[in-house]
Amino acid sequence: MAKISILPENIINQIAAGEVVENPSSIVKELIENSIDSGASKITVIIKKGGHELIHIIDDGCGMSNNDLKLAFSRHATSKLSTIDDLSKIATLGFRGEALPSIASVSRLQIKSSIDDKSGNILEIEAGQIKNNEKIACNKGTEIKVKNLFYNTPARKKFLKTPSQELRKITKIVKRFLLSNPNISFKYLSDDKNIYDFMATSLDKRIIQTFGSKYSNDILEVINEKDNFKIFGFVGSLNLLQRRRGGQYIFLNGRYIEDLSISKSIRNCYDSTVQRGEFP
Repeated sequence: MAKISILPENIINQIAAGEVVENPSSIVKELIENSIDSGASKITVIIKKGGHELIHIIDDGCGMSNNDLKLAFSRHATSKLSTIDDLSKIATLGFRGEALPSIASVSRLQIKSSIDDKSGNILEIEAGQIKNNEKIACNKGTEIKVKNLFYNTPARKKFLKTPSQELRKITKIVKRFLLSNPNISFKYLSDDKNIYDFMATSLDKRIIQTFGSKYSNDILEVINEKDNFKIFGFVGSLNLLQRRRGGQYIFLNGRYIEDLSISKSIRNCYDSTVQRGEFP
């Protein structure tokens, strides 16, 4: 039996990447969450070949200094926790500090960031190793490009689906963020084709932006508050019945969740008015 030894940092990051980075859509999710946590009011998502070739996220959030930029790619480095007590009152989408180093360990990554509109820094990382770090001129916020996903882990690369399949997963993730953050402007492009380009608005208008004008007169507001709990959102009238599941979007404190008991409770409210095989 071999002697026990400490694993090198790059191997630790690749192991962590197995949990954090399942496919291009998981990267998009992590990076958009970082943009939202940075206070961004506008987020652009650019995809090439379903994320196989490029995942490119641009935001106008608070940005990072050069020291923070480099530290962000160390495992468990985060601005979102500082004490054990913070775990019981997490108000951000991300907090573990594993996503960026995990993503960087299985791709060629470039990130630019600035805390003002004067100057910033660029960091280029390949397979977890910093290849370049220098000052540049750039707008306030952060821009990150993830290229050639899993190029250095071919055993994992072969499990990627086709670009069209991966793109469907990414679009599903982006749509969830559109709905949970109507106060943020989103632009989403795939292979130079514009999929979504929405200005910040209210939730009801974002629903209409996302699903079309037929929703304009057929969504009903739901709002209730009791003690420390508040429920709000919109449900569709019977004019919006569908022949398959998938029209429910439930969020808890801004996070998308799937919960069978909640979904069933919502559908039960329609039971006396919908036929078998119809979904509100």
